[in-house]
Amino acid sequence: MWLEKPRKSWKHICWSKRSVRLFFVLFLIGILSTGCGGKAEEKDSYKAEETAGEENTWKPLSVSEEEKQQAETVVKQAAKAYHGIFPYQEAGKAISADDKQKVLKAMGSQGLSAIASESGAVMENGQALERFYEKTQDDKTGETSIVRVNPSGGFSAIFLKSEAGNLTGILATAVWESDGEISISELVKYKVKQLELTAEGKMICEFYLSDQDEMQNDGLMEFCLK
Repeated sequence: MWLEKPRKSWKHICWSKRSVRLFFVLFLIGILSTGCGGKAEEKDSYKAEETAGEENTWKPLSVSEEEKQQAETVVKQAAKAYHGIFPYQEAGKAISADDKQKVLKAMGSQGLSAIASESGAVMENGQALERFYEKTQDDKTGETSIVRVNPSGGFSAIFLKSEAGNLTGILATAVWESDGEISISELVKYKVKQLELTAEGKMICEFYLSDQDEMQNDGLMEFCLK
């Protein structure tokens, strides 16, 4: 006996095609959503790495033993310029303006680039800093030292070094002990963000510093060379 299966209605066939199309569309949306999610995760990961890189830029660098010895040598050399002038026997007495100029002149004669910390002061032996700047423009290896004398008679030393296009700076804070000896109370090393010599003869030096409040004033320095 011949048996004939009942035929599906036209409406039923059309509904099945719609189901297939709907399933296919949903499938594509799922793939695209997964792909976009992957790109978003990749983008977020890149941002995280970039942020981490910026944070590392602002972190202090490690100071080698050789650099520590160099800092001590320059600080002791700068301290010799105070011989017979400062520190005074009277404790807590700030250095006078005349004595400060004598100290700066003595440092310059020793080959150090020295300047008072007050705004508008002109550097002694600024030529050494100019020569160093020229080397940085040619990506040559070089180094130089700058001594800043503050109103109290203490001083800080800045060691700039250029090597393979990388520019770094070491900041050393020197203090006078009660027995008249000099010592380094702080020694930190940072990357230099900017070193620029203006047409007016002003050297601008900016460091990548951490967010320590006591260091913020030293982030941007300006030195009048003439």
